[in-house]
Amino acid sequence: MKKILYFAIIACLTAMVSACSDDSMENPYATDDALTVVSNDAMIPSAGGNATIVVQGDGTVTAESSTSWCTVAVSGNTVTVSATPNNAIESRNATVTIKSGNKKTQVSVYQEGMVFVLSQHEFSIDDNAAALTTEATLTNSSIPVTVESKVDWISGSLDASTGKVTLNVTPNNTGLPRTGSIDFICNGYTETVTVSQFEFEKDVLGLYYFGYYGDSQGNDWSYFIAELKENELVLYVDEGLTFSLPVSFPNGSMSPFDVNIGFGNYVGPVVLGESTYAAYLGFDNYRYNFLGRYPQFFFNDMDASMATLRIENHVERSGYTWYGGDFGGVMVFDGDEYGDISNWYILAMTAQSFSQQALAGSLLNMYYPYVEKASNDEGGEAASKSLARRRAR
Repeated sequence: MKKILYFAIIACLTAMVSACSDDSMENPYATDDALTVVSNDAMIPSAGGNATIVVQGDGTVTAESSTSWCTVAVSGNTVTVSATPNNAIESRNATVTIKSGNKKTQVSVYQEGMVFVLSQHEFSIDDNAAALTTEATLTNSSIPVTVESKVDWISGSLDASTGKVTLNVTPNNTGLPRTGSIDFICNGYTETVTVSQFEFEKDVLGLYYFGYYGDSQGNDWSYFIAELKENELVLYVDEGLTFSLPVSFPNGSMSPFDVNIGFGNYVGPVVLGESTYAAYLGFDNYRYNFLGRYPQFFFNDMDASMATLRIENHVERSGYTWYGGDFGGVMVFDGDEYGDISNWYILAMTAQSFSQQALAGSLLNMYYPYVEKASNDEGGEAASKSLARRRAR
């Protein structure tokens, strides 16, 4: 009985399908076949141009673009796509709808964004005048490029047709390292070139003003001349009184110019009356006052402390440039840090030994020491002294 019922159902379904096939009703799930694209090179550079799309159609071919910057023209089965220049950094897309008879297809048209980039952004040169060159990639040479120099000693130009960038740098006669930049601006996009101009021996080494305060509150400002050499910082404190502090340049003769000075270094002999002492350099933090409160730690466990000077250009004030820097660093005891180095001691020892037993007293106590170097043509000693009166930290 079940088998008879099964075949009856099959027969019924077959009759229904046959009835539908004979009916003229349109199948709602049927779709047109897609129009065949034979070739497509619809990728256009930022400067604008044409691309072609070839389709295989049986009837008249028509095309329509989704955007105003992309236009279309039809000749037979070929659709020509034209794009205006894209001066934006971002790329853009358009959709072209192509029809032939009851068939259609959609093709995406891609246009590159403007590309503007320089191949080199930094130069480091000596103090002589120089003509520097680099290359620019500019995909649309019709877009104007403006040049804005941040300093008066660098000028530049760009030949958009060849992509050649030229920078002209005047001689550096300031006696100081200098760094400047120049901007190349294209349609709101900026490429910056930075030029550093210096000679280590002539501009970094040499004479500085060594300034300091007499107490932690920034009172009693004083200064003397110092000379920075490759291996030492010589302090010309007074006539016949000179200290030579051993230094090292961790970056060598390259910027940034960091100068390291170690704790507990011998800095020279001192003659006071009929006695000769050995002078040593020590650092301290005025809040902890290690020398006064913890002398055993000061002499035995602070040798990891290091003062570091970063020499750099500061702001221009009243027609001259302050070039130099503050001495930083922290007090280190047994691997732990105990505050910033706030003051330096030049200590007199009765023997050539940095020890509590040999300590005769402090020759010089300098709070917040720093150095500055006046430009050759910007005021000399008077300019430096007026700069130096800064508030204590």
